[in-house]
Amino acid sequence: MNKNGFKSWIDDLNLSSAAFLLFSPISILAFPVSLLVVNKNSSAITLTLYGILLTAITYPIYLTFQNLFNYLNLNNRTAKAVLLLLGISAVGILRGFIFFKLVEYLKLEQPSPFSERIINSSITTLFWLILANAVINISRSFKLKYDRALNRLLSLEFKPKADQDFYADNLTSIQSKLKKSVEKYLDQKDLSSAQGMANSIKSQINDEIRPLSQRIWIEKLDEFPAVDRKLLLSDSVSKLDYSQTTYLISLLSLSLLNNLFLRGVAESLLRTVSTLVIVILMILLKRRFAIQGTSALTSNTAFLVTLGLVPILISEIFLAFLGYSPHWIASLLISPIPPVLMIVLSVLKLSTNDQQLMIKTLSNYSHSTDSNKKDLAAYLHNTLQSELLALSSQLEEVAVAGDKERLPAVLERVSALINRSLVDDFAKYSESPLMRIESLVK
Repeated sequence: MNKNGFKSWIDDLNLSSAAFLLFSPISILAFPVSLLVVNKNSSAITLTLYGILLTAITYPIYLTFQNLFNYLNLNNRTAKAVLLLLGISAVGILRGFIFFKLVEYLKLEQPSPFSERIINSSITTLFWLILANAVINISRSFKLKYDRALNRLLSLEFKPKADQDFYADNLTSIQSKLKKSVEKYLDQKDLSSAQGMANSIKSQINDEIRPLSQRIWIEKLDEFPAVDRKLLLSDSVSKLDYSQTTYLISLLSLSLLNNLFLRGVAESLLRTVSTLVIVILMILLKRRFAIQGTSALTSNTAFLVTLGLVPILISEIFLAFLGYSPHWIASLLISPIPPVLMIVLSVLKLSTNDQQLMIKTLSNYSHSTDSNKKDLAAYLHNTLQSELLALSSQLEEVAVAGDKERLPAVLERVSALINRSLVDDFAKYSESPLMRIESLVK
């Protein structure tokens, strides 16, 4: 989240019970993971049940702070940020205290001294609850901004303000990716390359041109857009677009912090570094052999499962080889954290991008009934996507039929499309209703 995004999030912030629900699995699993390291003969199932109890006791504490935060409804951004940090830290401190007392009640060995348990619980709770509230707050913040933009739109008759830079950036990016994906096939000029090019074009349609409108749609202008959360999650996994720097720093901080409160410095560093190195290698391999198109969801899901298991297990084997005691069950319990963190960051980025585009489109939309309505999504769907689908179908027909004579003509059409300026194309498309009719006739 950038600086402006953080300011906007603080301005519109309201704490949510749903955010605590997202945080709950982390809170529940933290209890057995921490205790199994020093109490190896304890039952993981029993400790998990106590983790559920710990989380259930923590919820009323969070709810009390949530009600206080929402009741005060501070307008000052700094005051809200300070109250948020202090309040959630207090929730974490009380959770750490209850954690420590539960271990005493169970007459088990404490995984860390009282002061360290309090600090660990406070930092962990702060990180995950802020992240959870950010996820929940995205749609709430979006609704506020959408309503504001819609009210401005419905109260004024105005000419749309054409944001040429916005359109040009998006269209240039789409054209660049499209050109890069098919150029390698154009030089081959054989039937085997035709099928590859058809698949590549379909991948571009699925990954770049089929966007927003399938996740967010407006049935009526005066209604709030419905969000298909299932499809949003699916697309987030398919694209897996996230800030790698934020991801690696977060993973490093969480891993090092939790290890230091349970183990010695040397073992903590070895566990953290070995796990992180494997994660980085897996990310690099993923980038090198990335799969696009309809197979991306399956491929990325398999990658996320592997990302959770492989680094943790290899790290345990490495530590066992060095003479340290392995903790297999505890390691398996924390294995979901790396993939979950990656998915959350991907959802945050995709949601933010979608909503920015929606607000941008709405802000530049004309409420009048003249010919000046300009909508990038309409151009992408009605013109570019249709043309690309037609070309991919022609390429598949040529490849299946083995029609070498027809191939050059189809390749020439593909070449003409990728070398044509989509920015100029869109400008012509949006000039008049008559031109749209002529394009459809052609």
